[in-house]
Amino acid sequence: IRRGECALYTAEIYSVLGRALLSREYPADAIRDAWHNVCFMHFHDSMGGCCTRNAHEGVLLMGKEACSVAARLENNALQSLSWAIDTHDTAGYPIIVFNPHPWEITETLHVEKQIAGMTTEDGTPIPVQHVYSQTESCGGRRDTLFRVTVPAMGWATYLMSEEAVENVESSVTASGRTMENEYYRVKFEMHTGHIVEIYDKRKEKNILSGKAAVPVVIDEYEHDTWSHARNFFTKEIGVFTDATVKVVENGPVRATIKVTNHYGNSTLTQYFSLTAGEEN
Repeated sequence: IRRGECALYTAEIYSVLGRALLSREYPADAIRDAWHNVCFMHFHDSMGGCCTRNAHEGVLLMGKEACSVAARLENNALQSLSWAIDTHDTAGYPIIVFNPHPWEITETLHVEKQIAGMTTEDGTPIPVQHVYSQTESCGGRRDTLFRVTVPAMGWATYLMSEEAVENVESSVTASGRTMENEYYRVKFEMHTGHIVEIYDKRKEKNILSGKAAVPVVIDEYEHDTWSHARNFFTKEIGVFTDATVKVVENGPVRATIKVTNHYGNSTLTQYFSLTAGEEN
């Protein structure tokens, strides 16, 4: 439901921009029908996931249809908008990044292409990082991460190059059981995988009062499907431990530590990441 709401909001924004800037026809009927699907799913049992299997299968199809409609409308509008942006005088192959929000964003962009180097539109070099790709096992290609800043309800152009861009500094690293950027240092306990320190470099102190990211097992035996009259989950019967802590990404855009820990015959895998320049 939440994905449908966000997808339709985005599709509406770009469809409105396409109408305002390019006189494209606004797809009112398609958006209305998709919103009908999402709104129907707000019934309390289907929304909470405690409906019957038959009802679940029906609303799941409605939700997927709404997301599919939104994705198609968004893509159509963005293709038209991007074609209208003048990129002929750029020094590299352009990637245009759009922002549907009414505020500026700075985010990490994941591109399904192995890019050697990247600059902003004015030629300022920015770090890129090659990460796992779903095509890696068959094609040997990796995907690329880089940070983007995009104005409110607007777009920004970034330029790919076939050669690596030199002299690009980064602040994020990972080693052993520790990862850090310019704002935080995070340490994990090796045998449990729990976080034992989040050191705030600006405040010069550990902001944790105890261990964090501790996955616990809760006894829910006395709760029914709706947990009637039992709005508490406090009966802890176990803790995941016996961990493996491994660095799987190490800058210059993002550092990631993979924690795999166990409880009985169950295995829990978690990925913890820090991004360069990100303070929240």
